[in-house]
Amino acid sequence: MNRVWTVAKLNNYISGLIEDDPAFQPQVVVEGNVSLGPKGYSRFSHIYFTLIDPDDPSPDYQKAKLSCAMWKSTVARGGLTYDMKNGDNIRVTGRLEVYGPRSQYQLIATRIENAGIGKLEARKKALEEELRKRGYFAPEHKKPIPRYITRVGVVTSPTGEAIHDIIRNIQIRNPHVEIFLVPALVQGDEAPQSIAQSLMIIDRLGMDVIICGRGGGSSEDLMAFSSREVADAIYNCVTPVISAVGHEPDMSISDYVADLRVATPTAAAMQIFEYQKFEEDLAQRLSDLRGLLNHRIMEKELHLRRVKEQVDKGSPKMWLVKTGKELENIEKSLRYSLKAKTDAASHRIALVAEQLPVSMERKTADRESRLKLAAQKLEYSSPLRKISDGFAYVEGEHGRITSVTQVKRDDPMKVRLKDGVIDSTVNTVKEEELGSKG
Repeated sequence: MNRVWTVAKLNNYISGLIEDDPAFQPQVVVEGNVSLGPKGYSRFSHIYFTLIDPDDPSPDYQKAKLSCAMWKSTVARGGLTYDMKNGDNIRVTGRLEVYGPRSQYQLIATRIENAGIGKLEARKKALEEELRKRGYFAPEHKKPIPRYITRVGVVTSPTGEAIHDIIRNIQIRNPHVEIFLVPALVQGDEAPQSIAQSLMIIDRLGMDVIICGRGGGSSEDLMAFSSREVADAIYNCVTPVISAVGHEPDMSISDYVADLRVATPTAAAMQIFEYQKFEEDLAQRLSDLRGLLNHRIMEKELHLRRVKEQVDKGSPKMWLVKTGKELENIEKSLRYSLKAKTDAASHRIALVAEQLPVSMERKTADRESRLKLAAQKLEYSSPLRKISDGFAYVEGEHGRITSVTQVKRDDPMKVRLKDGVIDSTVNTVKEEELGSKG
């Protein structure tokens, strides 16, 4: 019949077997890659860590692991010989003990030494150096993160804390932002390919930005974000990518390749602009603009008033307004003077009107007498009368001929008599001296 054990007795029995086994005495030395957990460690307190077998072919989450601890008193005595980092290959000397409350054994370290960089870390560093030479980390390949983001693509685990943190913080900052999740494995051997495929899918959906990451974890938990597949996918994305691999002091390769690296998924969500602050800023800008416009309008109005005042000072209108009273006085004086002169003229006209018929008769008779005398003089001096008395009117090409000096031989001329005209030509020209008549 099988013996029935209590849990405590079984733990004590196994502990005794370990303590009595010569293979574990006086101490045991174990080598592996160190995993410190998300909080790391402090030299002023107990150090808890895990050793992982780098040669174990199992998937990461199934690899052989050993829980370890070093008490702070041992740390103070120099048991920790160097500053550990996640992924380091270390050699731990100590004794095996069974931790009863958990029914598991652990290695209580008395000395920790650097056994060289762990294989996982070595592969990561080699890939990092290769990608650096190929320009994956170059600043000129970094795309700017848009200031106003309205569509966010997220590549992470659909069940982890990261997606909840991202959604919650984005909705707090801006409830109008659309969030699109393309789920991916973020841990294990299949994680690199899963993350890369999700990045390629979300990049084709027209996002403003992509957040790729996960919550905290050990160095080996985050190794998928230091893979070639993920690095290539981020580098080839047209959409700006924010790497948000959280709670880990060491940077992943995705942090170097991404357009922006933030410490946590929550920090990635903080890149989304606050809608309330946006509205407040917009209202303030509108207020500032109105104030500026009002100020400019007031300046222009003041300038126009000054210009108008200057123009008015020299304008005819201003002069007329200024001398209006003088003009009114002048007008009154002119009207009074004109009335007086009009009245006087009317009186004179009335007197003249009375004398005008007599004066007109006298002047008419005088003019008729003068006209008769003038008609007689014209009749006696008329060329027609002289022609009728036997005289002739001689005319050349250039008008009346009164002297022989006005013609020469062969010149045509007309001789006008009382009953007709004689056309003739000059044959000879003789000048005669005319005596004066006494």
